[in-house]
Amino acid sequence: MEARTSCPGPHPPGPLTPGGGRHPGAGAPRPGPYTRHELRFFLREGEPSAYLGEIPRPHALRLAPEALREERLAPFSPYEATFLSIRRDGVAPFTLRREGGTGGTPGPWRIEGEFPVREADETAVRDFLAALAGLAVGEVVSDARAVRRTGLGRPAATIRIERGALPAREILVGEADAERCFARLSGEDEGIALATDPALAALARRGYLDLRAKEILDLAWDGGTAISLTRGGREDSYEKISRPDETRRWILRGDAEQTHRPAALALERALASLQAAS
Repeated sequence: MEARTSCPGPHPPGPLTPGGGRHPGAGAPRPGPYTRHELRFFLREGEPSAYLGEIPRPHALRLAPEALREERLAPFSPYEATFLSIRRDGVAPFTLRREGGTGGTPGPWRIEGEFPVREADETAVRDFLAALAGLAVGEVVSDARAVRRTGLGRPAATIRIERGALPAREILVGEADAERCFARLSGEDEGIALATDPALAALARRGYLDLRAKEILDLAWDGGTAISLTRGGREDSYEKISRPDETRRWILRGDAEQTHRPAALALERALASLQAAS
């Protein structure tokens, strides 16, 4: 019994034997100049016969290994992130950690370290992670001399994203200009450099003032206990006291009659709502 198959290109196909091989003189299948598919023989390890199969994207067989990597610089979802660290040469690391939420809802981001405000701007952190996750690789540099000029031998910054039980992503940031920024994921081949959007260099310079909550003062509505207001050399001091009926009121400090001062309550609320414009 014989079976025949068609093969693109100017060379006519030869007959196939039941074992998958061609009769002598038939020649190997060769694609025509305009085909997007190729027919190739495949041999599975441990089996005696070869198989003829169609490859829809034959160019992938001829690509260098570095060209087969993910198109994004650091593949991850912003919603997976639980920890963010930005380290720059000569600057103390800036880190944020997402606290555990309830009911499957992620908790808020908090700034770690000795900073006046520990709450992070949720929108700013989300935009930062989205911009980082969306960076694409525009070019893969593999020439040894060119790689040495990318600055990745001593990175200007390192951005680390942790994702709970998932593998962390650590981006090494090298030299940048108006058109591109060189980078590489930690653990990747040190003989290559990846060119991506120059926006990465700006992301690597983000810090406390960029990602902290926009509230000027970290106050709850009744979080203050004393306010001092100085105007034209005159100082007015208010304090919040607790009354026997468990209510609290603002009074002028030292007021024996403990007269309620609504102006101090309005001032407290105004201070709590102050936000930085930039």
